[in-house]
Amino acid sequence: MKRTVLSLILVAAFGPASILQTHGSNLASGPETGDEVVVKINPEQRLGRVAPGIFGHMVEMLGATIYDGVWVGEDSAVPNDGGLRLDTIEAFRQLRAPAFRWPGGTAADTYRWQDGIGPRSQRPRSLSFWQEVESNHFGTDEFLQWCAAIGAEPVIQTNIGMGDPGEIVAWMEYVNGTHDTRYAELRRKNGHPEPYGVKYWTIGNETSYQWTPELYAMQVRRYGFYMRQYARDANIIINGEPHNDWVDRLLKALSDRPELFDLISVQCYLKRALTAENQAAETYALLAGVEKCKNVIDEAARSIDRWIGERKHIGIMLDEWGSWHKEIDPVESFPISMSGKDFVQPDTMRDALMAARMLHGFMRRAKRLHLAHLSISVNVIHNVLKTKGPKLVRTPTYHVFDLLKHHMNADVMGLEATIGEFQFEDEDRTHSLPELDIVASASSDSSRFTVSVINPHLSRERSVRLRFEGAGRLKTAASVLTASGPLEINDFEVPDRIKPAVAKVGKQDREWILPCPPFSLTLVRFDAAPAGS
Repeated sequence: MKRTVLSLILVAAFGPASILQTHGSNLASGPETGDEVVVKINPEQRLGRVAPGIFGHMVEMLGATIYDGVWVGEDSAVPNDGGLRLDTIEAFRQLRAPAFRWPGGTAADTYRWQDGIGPRSQRPRSLSFWQEVESNHFGTDEFLQWCAAIGAEPVIQTNIGMGDPGEIVAWMEYVNGTHDTRYAELRRKNGHPEPYGVKYWTIGNETSYQWTPELYAMQVRRYGFYMRQYARDANIIINGEPHNDWVDRLLKALSDRPELFDLISVQCYLKRALTAENQAAETYALLAGVEKCKNVIDEAARSIDRWIGERKHIGIMLDEWGSWHKEIDPVESFPISMSGKDFVQPDTMRDALMAARMLHGFMRRAKRLHLAHLSISVNVIHNVLKTKGPKLVRTPTYHVFDLLKHHMNADVMGLEATIGEFQFEDEDRTHSLPELDIVASASSDSSRFTVSVINPHLSRERSVRLRFEGAGRLKTAASVLTASGPLEINDFEVPDRIKPAVAKVGKQDREWILPCPPFSLTLVRFDAAPAGS
């Protein structure tokens, strides 16, 4: 079988390599033994620091995301702190969840922030964009207190669909104001004397439904001018779109005003069906679709370089991403046809492995990608937590985030390995996936190394032999996440059906042997042994 050496970053997650044919259209019933892969890791070769923000989440005011998932009210029998459910807070703390985007998504385009402040008994009920009656019991103060309880940065999605610059600046003043002014005083009156210090503010969401790139650029000039004047040090995010030449045209139109914004957002969903006859093809196609999201990020980076260049560093935010099952996605006439939907879908093992491949791709783009938000994280679409009354379930995707959090704030290391591909058929075309997807990172002081390995094959077990160049004595701890099939889930009846298990790491001279079961994520941490031990 022909092989290709991949140097520097192991680009098997996206790049071409060699081919191993996978035969048949059904899921294989038993594991097969694959070849051993040798991976050379160079701790001295650092390729960018992994921003914690790429492990972020979105909590849109949609379905049961907020009400039941985040907020239960002070009178609820569910344990809570001032109405905020404690088990959700604790679960996100465990993930070290770095950031949350709220109130949408699309829900933000009609959200009036002043409806959600002050005594809850006096807050008006309103009709959301999604045609849901909104009590407004969970508003700005509740969201910011929730973020503070978790230790996460809030990312506030502003309403430019039905709002105006004055409304947004007033919101910024309410949240961050320090003077004796109307909205800062209103925040103090509502029981919050100190400013919240919110850093991230957006201008618009999915703006192509309303404007061309050039017309939206005029909105950025209008909103950005006043937002920047009010908050010179804010991180202002403008909205890009993941199709055609939207980002390129937008940045061209704003190339003379880079001082108005600091990041540009794009988004990417992957959509496959749970009910298709050929589940092997659906599974592999979902994992291979990660390349689409990689291209969205890379195209945005090229447009930034083309139109802004070195005049200012503009970061990238993937404001929404995830696996969106076709069964709950009315594709035509979005978003009007989607009103009234609850968007509930199971989180499967294949969704989790797709998330792992996405996060690996984010880490490889550490120098460009600053923030990314899984959509919608609690109960809706691609989620890490499910709640029902007092019950809480950690989904397989939750465990992916829990394992890969060990890469946070570490430097991606250079790798050299020989990786092959296997082929699969989907929609009468031949596609390919890498046999393995590997990322390695090191702490800034080289006291800890982390290696994560995704084996996407449904039946083939692989073995990885790791070689560290110039590393001292190392202690290991490893975990593996796998399941009996790609559609396996955790549910309220069996909440721990899928969870990490201890993985064994073999040792041979200065090499470590890591067994990788079929369809799995394996993570191993290497800690430098104390001198003299």
